[in-house]
Formats: sequence, structure tokens, C-alpha cells
Amino acid sequence: PRRWSNGCRSWDWLPPANGAGGAATAAVLLGMKPKLAEAAILVSCPCDFFGGRASRGHSLRSEDPIQWLDKVSVAAKVIALTGTRDRTTPP
Repeated sequence: PRRWSNGCRSWDWLPPANGAGGAATAAVLLGMKPKLAEAAILVSCPCDFFGGRASRGHSLRSEDPIQWLDKVSVAAKVIALTGTRDRTTPP
């Protein structure tokens, strides 16, 4: 990691998060803190959290990654991977 002038750390690469929840958290953080990482791989990310979870009766108290999309740095390289057999986060 490198340090910003204010002493905070910044990572050049946000590693893939394990599981759908970790990828969703990484996606939200990319929007909340656009300078946090220059790139990320989101594996099995439920990026349309409300659309997918709400339709199945899940809680809506979580942050929705898609709501943070317009806040992600346009310079960030983001790759989202979802398998064709993924029942949690279908493509």
C-alpha cells in the first residue's frame, strides 16, 4: 500500500473478495471511497442487490452496490465475474 498525504493508506489493487457478500462490500466501497483502489475484481457480486434480494423477500437494510455506481472513479478498472450456473447472482 501507499500513503496519502493525510496518512491514510491507498491500495493500487483491491483483490477479489470471497463470496457474493464480500464482492458487494468491495463494490460499495469503490463508490464510497473512489480513491481506495484503481482496480477490482468482483466475483459473484449481487450488484443489483435490491432487485435480486427484494424479489426473494430478503432484508433491504443493506447498501445496494448499484446505487454507488455513479460514484466509482471513471479511471477504475472493474471486472465483474459471474458463472452461468451461479444461483445466487445470475448473470
